[in-house]
Amino acid sequence: MERRSARLPLPIGFGEIHADCDRHGLPALGILYFFYNPESGTWGFDPRDRGSWQVFYTDKLPEECSERAAPKGLHERNVYRKKAVAFHAIETYPDWQDHRVASLGMTDSQSDEYDELCRAVFRGCPAHQLFGHPSPVQGNDMDLECQLVANGLNCGDPSCFTDLRAVELEAGRSDWTLLFQLDTDDDTGIDVGRRWHPLLLDQEERSRGRTLSRLLDDSPVFLSR
Repeated sequence: MERRSARLPLPIGFGEIHADCDRHGLPALGILYFFYNPESGTWGFDPRDRGSWQVFYTDKLPEECSERAAPKGLHERNVYRKKAVAFHAIETYPDWQDHRVASLGMTDSQSDEYDELCRAVFRGCPAHQLFGHPSPVQGNDMDLECQLVANGLNCGDPSCFTDLRAVELEAGRSDWTLLFQLDTDDDTGIDVGRRWHPLLLDQEERSRGRTLSRLLDDSPVFLSR
């Protein structure tokens, strides 16, 4: 990753998450930092995209970390404004493109009501979110794409999904869960043009002894199309 052009969208302090929230095996304390290289133009569906993003974890407390100025040479559009946020528990629902929702056979009117229900949980605010169901803009297969890309298949090529390896790997899509969803936010100057969805391997993989740093290292990041 080219650190000189990497952007830090958001540090997440685990200590600020509600105690009764399902952390999906993540620590009770520490900070998670997300970086992305906007000049790379990568989406995350090609295994070769690795290196254009990075997620770092430190077990230090916020008061032990000092704030630093943005790197020299970073374009002003890539320096975001500060915005204090607080965690609130919300109930999320599968996206309308999810096969479970499609199987309900809802009418157009019911589909519109369901879509409004999904969006209403954010109360008109940007759809920033930890865990839960993602809000994809187009398609609802990021878990499958993460599974395939993590195993070396390029999801930018439609033939990827008919590859025999894809058929064998598809069952593993359930091993993926949303870690963090970032939306465009006028208050900070963040304009992703689409929602940003880093995903992380789920509890089943963590129970096999994989460390947090290894999980983050191995996890593809997708920009929702």
